[in-house]
Amino acid sequence: MIPQFRAMMLVVLGNLRMARWSSLIVVACVMLVTIVLGAFLAMAQGFAATAQSAGSDRVVILLGRQSQSEANSQISREQIELLANTPAVARDQGVPVLSPELVMTVSGKSRSENRKINATLRGLQSSGLKVRPGFKITDGRLPQAGRMELVVGRKLRATMANTEPGRTLMLAGRQWAVVGTFGLASDIFETEIYADLSAMQSAYGRENQIQAVRAMLDKPESVTAVRAFLAGEPRLDLEAPTERELYAEQVKSTSDLILVLGWPLAAILAIGVTTGVFNTMLIVLEGRRHSLRTLAMLGVTPPVVVAGVVLESVLLSLIGACAGLLLIFVVMQGVESSMIGQGFSTVSYRYKLDGAAVLQSLALALGIGVLGGLVPGFRLLKQKRS
Repeated sequence: MIPQFRAMMLVVLGNLRMARWSSLIVVACVMLVTIVLGAFLAMAQGFAATAQSAGSDRVVILLGRQSQSEANSQISREQIELLANTPAVARDQGVPVLSPELVMTVSGKSRSENRKINATLRGLQSSGLKVRPGFKITDGRLPQAGRMELVVGRKLRATMANTEPGRTLMLAGRQWAVVGTFGLASDIFETEIYADLSAMQSAYGRENQIQAVRAMLDKPESVTAVRAFLAGEPRLDLEAPTERELYAEQVKSTSDLILVLGWPLAAILAIGVTTGVFNTMLIVLEGRRHSLRTLAMLGVTPPVVVAGVVLESVLLSLIGACAGLLLIFVVMQGVESSMIGQGFSTVSYRYKLDGAAVLQSLALALGIGVLGGLVPGFRLLKQKRS
């Protein structure tokens, strides 16, 4: 059977050239499925890769227990005073580097498309800048204490209108002056807006309200000592994830949601495409009756003929998958986009088509090819026996 199969491979390659229109239909259908699945996978991987560069292992975020994010956390003034005794926290001139913060979600307009953009407005004190690696003012100045002034992240300034120094934003029914632009070591956090904590509490009617406290550790391993301290103090009913852990978990939930949407949609399309493939192959085989009889007269066994049909379907499916993946790579790879993340803030990410996404897309195309070829092949075999 091996010599027969070798000969059948040459026949299959000839059939691909002769039945060019039917072959093109199969390739186009599989290409469509691959583009849908590959785009979702590239989006999910790009979103997840964003988390890998987000946050620091030396910064711990103290949140109310069972809080999923800063937005739904609450920390009392008494707890903040107790946190001053937390061990292993870095100190600046003997004072622990702690940053009480208040977080709100605000919206604005994009520069190019005039669509809505969500951003995080964060109220903090001067100590909050010490727990943000690489913080620097790239344009303008810092907000003054007690004044309704804002400093905008460099990345947000590039996408949101009216965020240059000298412009104003309407927040909480009041005019806020933009006085500067800042940059950070991790540009994912450059989509935030910083304001003075007391000014923000007053504007939003949240006096003395704190949602999270950031603390700079003397070394990354010190997070264990911080958690042990919290566990031993019943009044501190708080959780202490590192900044990297918190944002990785939040981004993971959104990344998983993308996959939950992407795979079922691709599967539904794959079912339809598989049906289309074996219908197309049935039509093609119907037009090859004379050539199939000739192969039988030459001694080619029915199983080899079926294997040739499956091989033809698989080759067409893989060609379509490769074409779809190539199109995604050329058009989307590295392209920056944004979407609403956890907390209703806009998160920027880049499409990333990695090896795992390529293998999953090729596996789906291989399955379509095998199923799309087996049904016509066995039907052909049944007809020959009857």
